[in-house]
Amino acid sequence: MTRYHLIFGMLAFMAGGTPTASAQGINGIRIQNGWARSSATDKSTANIYLEIENQEQTSDELVSVWTSVAESAVVMKPHWQGLKMSLERVHSILLAPGNSLIMRPGAYQITVSGLSHPIHPGQTIPLELHFRHAGRLEYSVEVSNRLIVSKKRN
Repeated sequence: MTRYHLIFGMLAFMAGGTPTASAQGINGIRIQNGWARSSATDKSTANIYLEIENQEQTSDELVSVWTSVAESAVVMKPHWQGLKMSLERVHSILLAPGNSLIMRPGAYQITVSGLSHPIHPGQTIPLELHFRHAGRLEYSVEVSNRLIVSKKRN
């Protein structure tokens, strides 16, 4: 750890915040590109999107998510019936070796409900993601008002 990282981390801690990580990893699991937005219809709910990569040679499993700023945090996936989409809770997600899961609008997402206060762009939401083998990984996402994330594909 460089002196800069140590000083930045200490300042963030003293200010009562957690620095938002662009990429964070532990035991072969890497999380990056996280962001959140409040629900359009319920301001006590937010949706969180991020990428999870399993860099190990063995499978791992996301088994739970927790946040200190809401009553609950659950992984959801879309379920289509004809042209109607609803979200259903997912109790775990298997991450195959070398594969990634990209959470985005219209796909997998983390839904936090019962927010302790309204969220606004620029704020952060701290998360704890629990993996069966890698353990607990802390990651913070910044709240944004964007609607779509575009990513160039080569």
